[in-house]
Amino acid sequence: MAEQSGDEPPRPRGPNGVTALTAAVLGLLLTFPLVYVPSEQFIAIPSGFSVGLLPIGVLAELGLYSGSGLVMLVGGLVTLFRGVAGAVLLIVGSALAVAAVVAEPVLGYSDGYRAFFDYLTSFRDLPGTARAVGLCGALLVFVLAVLPGTFRYLRHRAPAAETYGRPRAFPR
Repeated sequence: MAEQSGDEPPRPRGPNGVTALTAAVLGLLLTFPLVYVPSEQFIAIPSGFSVGLLPIGVLAELGLYSGSGLVMLVGGLVTLFRGVAGAVLLIVGSALAVAAVVAEPVLGYSDGYRAFFDYLTSFRDLPGTARAVGLCGALLVFVLAVLPGTFRYLRHRAPAAETYGRPRAFPR
């Protein structure tokens, strides 16, 4: 049987970080489908055509997708380093991603919501699947990031080890 030293009190356990770490990893993974949509549309622009000639709604849509991907990337990294601002950035990034998908029929897709969401849920091609993954993943990241356990884990700082009495001398 192992001897237990009476000098060291048991260390209190910190909060569980499962929700924060899951939200961070999902936020990092969601960067790819969210940035894929504007990248695919920029690549599809024909040679000699200027981005400035695109309608303002399409530019706003591309900005929402790109911005949400960037905010998710930064939020995921900051959350992995236990920063409270990372969870806030994940919340903002997921709200931007949901806004990008929901506003796309109004800003750039002309057939309306029903045709757009039929396309979104048909999983016919990669851009539609990326939008569906971005929407579902953003909702999941939002829920995980707003949970109290996430902020409890990110705010928790382990107490410094206290020393009592005279420090022990090293044996000679």
